[in-house]
Amino acid sequence: MYKIKRLTQEADLAVFERSYISSFSERSKEAKRKLKCEELRSSHSVFAVYKGRKIVAGFVLNLFPKRCLEDFSKTDQRDIVAKLGEENVCELVGIWKDAGEKSAAATLFMWGGIIYKTLAVGRPYIFGCSRSEKVGREYYFRADLQLVPNPHSDLVVFYYTRKQFFMTFVNSLLSFAKKKSKKKQKLAKLNSVEA
Repeated sequence: MYKIKRLTQEADLAVFERSYISSFSERSKEAKRKLKCEELRSSHSVFAVYKGRKIVAGFVLNLFPKRCLEDFSKTDQRDIVAKLGEENVCELVGIWKDAGEKSAAATLFMWGGIIYKTLAVGRPYIFGCSRSEKVGREYYFRADLQLVPNPHSDLVVFYYTRKQFFMTFVNSLLSFAKKKSKKKQKLAKLNSVEA
């Protein structure tokens, strides 16, 4: 059974950090900026998805896009956010899932929790960022997002409205269901050929 918990204890944040790092090292050897315990402590909300007593996924919500805009000067950060109104923005970052958690239930629970917790913050604009062009193309850029030009690094920074955010989730969910369905059909075909 899965559950989502907001983390506040140092020991839980340390487990979150280790789990986050290992989730990427299993999938990719390219350098990724790590979420450190210090950064997690200063975040608005750190959420972990538990399966029993083990953390299997997580994400971070901030009321200011500090991680997405970290490459920008303080002046540029203020200017970018001022256009939308500081009280109107939040950021969703540090999304990860244990590579061993392949079930549809885990994915649905995690993304359902992300959507619920993010929309519950009540901010009209949600910042996100990604170093992976593939992730950006497949998941985030289906909606008509606003890209924030970033001349400082390869970090792709964007924001979208609550509606766009929700529709991105719906599109991803449909894509996920389609892939699962194709996989099942392929397996059924293989089994019928073998029989």
